Amino acid sequence: MELLATLAHEENLAVAAVLHQPDLAIRHADRAVGLLHGRISFNAPVSELTDQTLDTLYSPERCAS
Repeated sequence: MELLATLAHEENLAVAAVLHQPDLAIRHADRAVGLLHGRISFNAPVSELTDQTLDTLYSPERCAS
């Protein structure tokens, strides 16, 4: 992850990664996009990612519907 982040910043590249580990995104990404039922429900800088947002995205009740 660090290599991808370094290359992206040094070479001014866009990197898209699919992660199911929010802690990695928070540490290495500039922006996060969260999907819920195939639709974008979060799209903002990782600094705006809150525990409430993560609870919504990863809630077992929401995932099952």
